[in-house]
Amino acid sequence: MSSTVVVAVSVAAFLIGLSKGGLPGFGPSVTVIVALALPSTVALGVLLPLLMIGDVVALVALRGSIDRPVLGPVIGGAAIGVAGASFLLASLSPGAVEAGIVAIVVTFALYRGRALFGSGADAELDSDVNSRLAGPQAGAVAGVAAGITSTIAHAGGPPVAIHLLSRKLAPISYAATSAAIFWAVNWMKVPGYALAGLFDWDLVVGLAPTAVLIVPGVLVGRWAAQRINRRPFEIFVLAGMLVGAVLLVTL
Repeated sequence: MSSTVVVAVSVAAFLIGLSKGGLPGFGPSVTVIVALALPSTVALGVLLPLLMIGDVVALVALRGSIDRPVLGPVIGGAAIGVAGASFLLASLSPGAVEAGIVAIVVTFALYRGRALFGSGADAELDSDVNSRLAGPQAGAVAGVAAGITSTIAHAGGPPVAIHLLSRKLAPISYAATSAAIFWAVNWMKVPGYALAGLFDWDLVVGLAPTAVLIVPGVLVGRWAAQRINRRPFEIFVLAGMLVGAVLLVTL
């Protein structure tokens, strides 16, 4: 195992913790960082156990802040998305996967950018759009999209972010609710990954010590989420997602 692999997975583990703790937007970036050091299919298998550990640490750290009415529609939709994407894992090209992720991120950035920086008229229109995107049907659609993109590239964050931010959750509630959703989604992905042969268990075990970096990442993310206002928080989410999109396009 090379030092490059260890460093890449260590950075990914800390960013996973940061995202799970309250500063999301790094999903595509984490996948790309590890894929630079390992084949993409191997990277997916290595990251999934780390993401699952991050979910548990975040749920412990943020317990009591989950917006529970959100969970049913999103997780139900995600089950459909995960099931469908699991059948496609062996046939989808990396280019197609990356194009889909970039399209989701850019669409989200345009929508939230107009809401954050648009005029008063735009804000009024955005209020109507927000009300539709915050409903249970939109949550189910977001879940399907998140299930697909999460299965293919651990990039389910943007669809869920569109729904959760439309509900105007406080940053800490956003983080807790997102962690609960992806705790369920990541467990759903395990059978499909196993059937597709994506787990290199020797590598997973060898890199297991890097998981310790998830804990300080969660603590830093929680600390920041409790101390920043909602607008800067949303800008941070956008910035993180756009960085991920740029990496996917240019690397």
